[in-house]
Amino acid sequence: MKLFLAFLRGGSAFMLLCASSFPAYCESWQGSRLDDAIRRMTLEEKVGQLLMVGVKGTTLTSETQRLVKELKLGGVILYSHNVKDSSQIKNLVSDIQHEQPIPLFMAVDQEGGSVVRIRQNTQVLPSAMAIGATQSSQLAFLSGKLTAQELRSLGINMNLAPVLDINTSEYNTTIGVRSFGQNPELV
Repeated sequence: MKLFLAFLRGGSAFMLLCASSFPAYCESWQGSRLDDAIRRMTLEEKVGQLLMVGVKGTTLTSETQRLVKELKLGGVILYSHNVKDSSQIKNLVSDIQHEQPIPLFMAVDQEGGSVVRIRQNTQVLPSAMAIGATQSSQLAFLSGKLTAQELRSLGINMNLAPVLDINTSEYNTTIGVRSFGQNPELV
């Protein structure tokens, strides 16, 4: 249960780290301005805000521009094929953000272990199973905090991790070391 609470705290820390200092393109979207914008949205724009898509390339392409503008996207998920280095990813995130008047969720899978989309200038942390094996809520918290700080510095405001799957079978290679363990309370 301690590890679970640590990840709740870690997730809260992630949100606080991302929210405590907004990039320039997010600063004006607070309070009543945001409420007014939502009230003025068409149904199509509101539906678009529910969508998150993957994109091709390491730079802003005309296809990505079209997707963001036409669909009024709420977010973009980045994968390894979108990443060359940290300065490139910062530029890509910023360029995509400037295509939409409302700031987008910029997401990545940065779980640690074998699932790390951004390797350059980030700490490659142990897998969830390795962290779970320590039964240290402090280590789990620090792992989440470090990942949040690194992603935030790149303009990424959503990490699709940790994965809270329970490893119910040794033959489940999809989950495997991505799980904190077999015990639901630990996970």
